[in-house]
Amino acid sequence: MDAKTSDVEHNKQVVRDQIAAMERLDAAAQSALMTDDVRWWVPQSAVEASGLARPLSGKTAVVELLAGADAFFPEMHWTIDQVVAEGDHVAVHAHMQGRTASGNDYLNYYHFLYRLDGGRIAEVWEHVDTAYAFARMAPKSDETAHRQAIYELLANYGHILDDVAHHRYPEIFTEDALFDMSAYGQPNLNSRAEIAAAFQGRNLYGHLTTNIVIEVLADDSARVRSKFIGFANDGGIHTGDYFDVVVRTGDGWRLKVRKVVPRSPRVFA
Repeated sequence: MDAKTSDVEHNKQVVRDQIAAMERLDAAAQSALMTDDVRWWVPQSAVEASGLARPLSGKTAVVELLAGADAFFPEMHWTIDQVVAEGDHVAVHAHMQGRTASGNDYLNYYHFLYRLDGGRIAEVWEHVDTAYAFARMAPKSDETAHRQAIYELLANYGHILDDVAHHRYPEIFTEDALFDMSAYGQPNLNSRAEIAAAFQGRNLYGHLTTNIVIEVLADDSARVRSKFIGFANDGGIHTGDYFDVVVRTGDGWRLKVRKVVPRSPRVFA
């Protein structure tokens, strides 16, 4: 291996080491790989959206940005897909996967062009889909968060019943919950305690909730329709519709009214 090839391979390794240190949020390791007057060219759209300088100039400014990424990405993992080098320049195609501080999953692809001087990083040009990045970093709207919580409430209903976890009923029902059994010709259950007592002798071992539609969503209540499939101990399969009123309490969303309407086989002309 001649000296020129050796320098190119060294430069590629420096870049790999810097990306690994960036994932670890290791400021000292990144600083050691950079020149004092390093410049980092963030995407132009990032300048317009965040007010960052372009370029970021000097080791302190660059390392402060890179080592503080956990403020935006508490979970992140970098994967280098391709590295191409010529002379003092190294081009990297990579992707970063993780979770943003707002709780959104994140997967974005980056291109970095590095210029090295004396075996250390002197300049970097960064290219990335910033529209996607800013959208994933944006806080979830209240409506989105409430909808997600309601979906999880309806899913959790089946888990708690099938685990025979009666002590967890406060996680799904209000204390004054109404379980409407009129479609079965049975008396309604008029409180969480009555529901728990009635379900002690249940004959279903599996509950699935599907086709969830939030028909009306207000600040503190929602009307929800979904379908259920129940698997009985005798081998029978039951299906029908849930018509729910859910309310937002101090502990989160809870079922206040659940009306169960069975479905029977029908033939359509």
